[in-house]
Formats: sequence, structure tokens, C-alpha cells
Amino acid sequence: MKKYLIALLVIILIIIGAGVIYWKLIKPTSTAPDQIACTQDGKVCPDGSVVGRQGPNCEFEECPFTPDAIDETAGWKTYTNDKYGFEFKYPESYLLSDDCDGKCLSLGIRSKPLPPRTYGTFPVLIISSSKYAYPYNGDIIKFVTEQLYSPSVVSGEGIKNLKIEAVNLGRISGAKVTASREDGMGIRSESQMIYGIDPKNESSYFVFGFWQYKADNDELNNFTKILSSVKFN
Repeated sequence: MKKYLIALLVIILIIIGAGVIYWKLIKPTSTAPDQIACTQDGKVCPDGSVVGRQGPNCEFEECPFTPDAIDETAGWKTYTNDKYGFEFKYPESYLLSDDCDGKCLSLGIRSKPLPPRTYGTFPVLIISSSKYAYPYNGDIIKFVTEQLYSPSVVSGEGIKNLKIEAVNLGRISGAKVTASREDGMGIRSESQMIYGIDPKNESSYFVFGFWQYKADNDELNNFTKILSSVKFN
């Protein structure tokens, strides 16, 4: 009987020892904290890229630093229109002309004086105010889509690559329109326009933009930056 007890004790010790060895040497262990599932929202960086959340605290990744993140309009002049309540920046070397002596809103911005008898052949960024936004009741996207760029207008003027999107103009919302077209002589031009309903009078709307014609890349880039700086206070 004593021999059986000893044998049973030995077997129990062997089982316990094997369990200890398995637990210490074979069974995988992990000291990493439990990972929380992060939401899929993203943060838009100054250079236009998007970063997501990561890590145990689901914090946003750092935005990459690029030269594009620097304010390229630093040192530009600022035009402020108190009557209509908006402002924008433009290069110090550019010319700003008031085509109706302050009695209406009709401004032209160009990079150089126009040579004699060449009006309309050099790029000019036009800023103006027009009426007839009614009856769209402040819905600038609907107004632009159904009135200014209706299917009949797009077809009749040969407009291609039309894109209409909402933009933030500070105190008001706007519509940004990019498009291209080709005239009867096969000359292609590019357009970028920003439209905004007059916050003081919804029967009027503002136009900021240009149809590019004989513009070099620097002029086009500057016009685009001018448009991106438009803000209603």
C-alpha cells in the first residue's frame, strides 16, 4: 500500500512540474495593453493630406511638415471693402483698379498694365456684384447650379470639366466653380470662380474669379491664392 502511495505522489509531482514548465517556458504571454479600436475620422493637415488616429489613446498622427504649409500670401496687401463686408489678399506688385469709382462693386486685379489696344487679351481677376439671386433664398449652390451653370448654359457655351463645390467664406457660404472651355478657334481657357450671396441683400450675389487667357503659371497660381483668401467679416 505504501508503494502505491509513493507512486501516486511521484505522478502528482510530475504532473505539477510539467504544468509549471509549460506555464513558464511554453505558454505565450503578453504584457501589451489591450488595444482600443479607434474611430475612422481623419484630420486635414495644412498641406491637404489627411492623418488618422493611432496608438492606445487613439490620438491623431502628426501632420507632415512641408513648405506648402507656410503662408504663401505673407507680405501681400489686403483689400478691405467695408461697404460689402469682405476682404482678400493680393500681391504687392499687382494692380487693383476700381472700374466704377466706388459707386458699385467692379474691381480688376492684374499682374501688369495692359498694352495699348489689348484690352481683354491679358488675364484679369474680376470681382463684381450682380443682382437676380432671388428666389433661391440664400442657397448659393442651388443658384449656381440651376441658374448660372444650368445644362443649357453649359452646353451653349461649350463648358467642360465642370465642378461645383461648397466653400467657407467666413460669415457666409460660397460656391466654388472650376471649368474649362474651348472657343471657335480652338483656344482653351481655364476658369475658377467663387460665388456668394450678399448677406445684406439676398437678391444680389458676388462674383470673384477669372477665365484664364494667355496667363502664365505664376499668374494662375497667384489668382488661385487670391481667391482662396476671400473672406466675409
